[in-house]
This record gives sequence, C-alpha cells and structure tokens, in this order.
Amino acid sequence: LDADWDTGQIIQGDSDGKKYGPQMAAGSFATPMNWMPMRQVGAAGRQMLLEAAAKDMGTAVSSLKTEKGHVIEPETGRTRSYGELASLAATMPVPDPAKVKLKDDKDFVIIGRKIGGVDSPKIVHGEPIFGVDTKLPGMVYAAYERAPVFGAKYVSANLAAAKAEPGIIDAFAIPGSGGHDELVDGVAVISKNWWLANKARGKLAVKWDNGEWASHSTKGYDEQARAFMAGGNPAESLNKKGDSAAAFASAAKVVDAQYHYPFLAHVPMEPMNCTAQWHSKTGTMELWAPSQTPNGGQTSVAKMLGLPEDKVIVHITRSGGGFGRRLINDFMHQAAAVAQKMPDTPVQLIWSREDDIRSDHYRPAGWHRLRAALDDKGKITGIEDHFVTFDLPGAGGFNPATMPKDHFPYAFVPNASYGQSKMKTAVPMGALRAPTSNALAFVFQSFLDEVAHEAGTDLP
Repeated sequence: LDADWDTGQIIQGDSDGKKYGPQMAAGSFATPMNWMPMRQVGAAGRQMLLEAAAKDMGTAVSSLKTEKGHVIEPETGRTRSYGELASLAATMPVPDPAKVKLKDDKDFVIIGRKIGGVDSPKIVHGEPIFGVDTKLPGMVYAAYERAPVFGAKYVSANLAAAKAEPGIIDAFAIPGSGGHDELVDGVAVISKNWWLANKARGKLAVKWDNGEWASHSTKGYDEQARAFMAGGNPAESLNKKGDSAAAFASAAKVVDAQYHYPFLAHVPMEPMNCTAQWHSKTGTMELWAPSQTPNGGQTSVAKMLGLPEDKVIVHITRSGGGFGRRLINDFMHQAAAVAQKMPDTPVQLIWSREDDIRSDHYRPAGWHRLRAALDDKGKITGIEDHFVTFDLPGAGGFNPATMPKDHFPYAFVPNASYGQSKMKTAVPMGALRAPTSNALAFVFQSFLDEVAHEAGTDLP
C-alpha cells in the first residue's frame, strides 16, 4: 500500500468471517495464510488511490508514484495524501487482487525493519486489553462448577446453600448441550465479586453421575499401556520398510528402551474467561472473548442457542497466552449459556486456575517402546517403535494423539517398523505448541542419544 507504518493505527476487528476471511491463531498458519492476500489487498488499494489522484490532478496514472501515504507527481511536485483521496478512491473500480501488480521485494521498506509487537507497550503499561479486563456497566461475575470426571452428568446440588453465602446473587444448574468442546453440565454461581462466587462453589455439594469413566486414572492408563508394549506386536501397523526382523536377528547389539510422557495442561497465564450479554429485545448474544478461533466460537455458540450467526457478536480481545488451549471455545459456550439466563445483564465468566488444570484439552500422554539394531560398526540397521496412544474417534484432520508414519529417523534407516496400539478414554485432548513434536522429539532424540552411547559414537 506504501502507507506510513509509523503513523498508522492497529485496531482489533470483531469476528466476521464474511468480511475478513478466516480469523485464527493456530498451527503457525496466520502469516503464511495471510501473506499473499494482504499484499494483494494493499496493492489493490494503492492502485485505486493512484487512479483517484490521477482523476483529481487531471493527469495519467503512469506519471504518479506513491510513498509514505501520499501520491506524488515527481515532475510537478504535486502531492495528495491518502486521506485526501480516500473518498474518491472508494468510487474507483476494484482491481482483481490476483492480477494487481505487487511490489518487488527489493522495494520493501517495512518488511525487514525491526518492528515490535503493536500491543507490547500496552502490556508493559498494564493497559486493560485482555479478555479478563473487560468491564461493562452493571456487570456480574460467574463461576462454573463442572464435574471432576469427563463425561459426567449433573444430578443435584445444594443451590440454597450457595445462595446463602455472602454476596451471592444467584445459583442455578445448566444442562449440557454438546461434547467437552462445547457446553457440559454445570452449576453457575453469580456474584458482583468473582472471588465470592468462586468461594460459594464449595457449598454446592454437587452430585454427579460419573458413568463409565468414574474409575479411570493415570495409573490405569499406564498399566494398560505397559501391558500392550510387553505383550508383543502392535495392534496396527503405521509404516514398514525393509526387513526389520532380519535386521534384529543379525544385529551385533540391540538397544531396547521405553519412554512415557504425561498429559499436559496448557496453563496460559490468563485463565479461560468470556464476558457475555444477552440482549432480550434484539435476541442478540454479545461476547467478549480471548479466543484463538473466534469464528468457530461464533458459529458454535449460535448453533447452541438456536440463533442465526449474525445474532452472535464476538469482540476479540487480547489473549493472555493460548498455546492451543484457546482453539477450543468451551468457555464461550458456558458464558453464553449463563448470560441467557440473566437477560440484559453482562456476565463475566472466569475459570479458576484449578478449573484450567482439570478441564483442559490436554497434550496427549503417550508410551513408546523403541528398539534399535546395530551392526558391528555401530550403524543402525533397523528400528522399531511400538507406540501406545489413545483412540480419538472423529478427530478429523488433526489428531493430537498420533504421530507421523515416517517420523525421524524412519527415512534414514534401511529396515524400520512403526506400529501402534490404542486405548479408549474420555479425556479431552488438543494441540499444544509444536503439536505431537513436543512429545515425539523428546522420545526419539533421547533414544538416539542412548543408541549413540551404546555404539560409542556421536553419529549412530
């Protein structure tokens, strides 16, 4: 666009997929996904400004150039600011973004400069830009008690005891309407002070029907996984090449090791939170949400409430960390469900740190039994991995509980066999920074260190 970065303002837009396209912070896609569209829209805007200036000055577009938010005619010295031309430029034909001329890399004046994050000064100054900083007139606070067992159903609670606590406005049960990534059964406690609302949860004495997952445990998963690894072949093959059995049969040395990594919660500095207001006269739900996928939250909340999508307004706030946790908008569903029961009253739902830990969509746990066959020179001639993970039906395009079928060092070993066995679970799982890799790198790199040690070399 040839705008002047130093005089520009960055303003956070609301969630609007029709206007802005996909709005998300996920999978490190934001920059590569928007790189070309942003260049094209900037170049298209620049072309419209040039045509507006040419019309205003009564000259040819070819006689003009742009620089720092101005259109300049070098021959005469005449100049027009983009602001002066904006209204006229808006009437110019919109060029095809795919055909508009883009700036040559050698002419970049912003890319390549050291430019700090636009919010960094606000963060340092302590400005209220995060979701939990949202303040609205007449706002109340909500704490949400949900079952300690995933998939459990609400039975009863001592609502009267919670309401009798100091400062409590109301307490009521909310039936779930979806899976763990949407609205789960819970009890909302409302106060004008969040600390009091959270404290009153201790009086609820909620009874839950924990169902089939009442007895699941870390210990149980670990015992089951180790039984799989000790029992022989994996239940299914991920990838095979060469003849690993022959490589191990003829090996001068075999290195055998087991690795385990646990479920990990994301624990971003800002806990999950969302502010919601149900406007009864217009039938509109308004949300202020620190979400990594606000478009998805807008769509799923609209579906939950039975509303047209344009009746759900999502204001995007700064997120105090996400790391993949805020890809899941369960906290938005909870806030919207609570707010609908309190018409025309802004409600800010905040999770406690304990909620964040026990109600996460965790980095999956996993177990690996790795074996490497070495020849008499210490070279790896074969590798096997029996990976024990979780069965996640309907995981779609991204399954955080799996691994690439050709994970390093598969391509560099002549004989290889990767297989997996799966366990059933109700534990919700999701992406955590460097999904899958943050666990697998630990396993495979550590194992290769063990192999190198056994081989007496730095280059197994």
